[in-house]
Amino acid sequence: MDRSNPFALLYNIEVRARARVRGLPRRSEGKPTWSGIVFRLGDQELAAPLLEVNEVLAFPAVSRVPGTKPWVRGLANVRGNLLPVMDLRTLLEGTPVVRGRKNRVLVIKHKELFAGLLVDEVIGLRHFLQEESTPQPPVAETSLAPYLQGGFERNGRYTPVFGLYALAESTAFMQVAT
Repeated sequence: MDRSNPFALLYNIEVRARARVRGLPRRSEGKPTWSGIVFRLGDQELAAPLLEVNEVLAFPAVSRVPGTKPWVRGLANVRGNLLPVMDLRTLLEGTPVVRGRKNRVLVIKHKELFAGLLVDEVIGLRHFLQEESTPQPPVAETSLAPYLQGGFERNGRYTPVFGLYALAESTAFMQVAT
């Protein structure tokens, strides 16, 4: 080994290092995943795409807005911004979310829309493997069907994906006046 040649010295170090790492585990590539916020609406667990949820809030104080449909809970002041809060269960099923400690508001920002959707409970962030995805839900309630975008099945349990942006673009959601 020629100690006067730095490149030869580095090459020698590399050869010895490679000889020693052969028994070490190789780095494996992770499987592709999908992330979403899982929430409860009545007895149904749904997942909203993580990228469609701007934030999750505790149910804030709201001021009722006269002349609006019953699913419009009112306006909330969130850090100086007026946030319309909609009761998602009343909108879709006709029965209101029962006020409780677990109630949460999913805040969405889509195009020009900034709104909050009141749900019974947010269960949390969940990651699904892409290989667990299914294109169509096995059974879909008619009120949810226009907004379902497939789902994920894990351990025999199916979690439908609820498209918040699809809801925000629907005419039913945009018509709040009575």
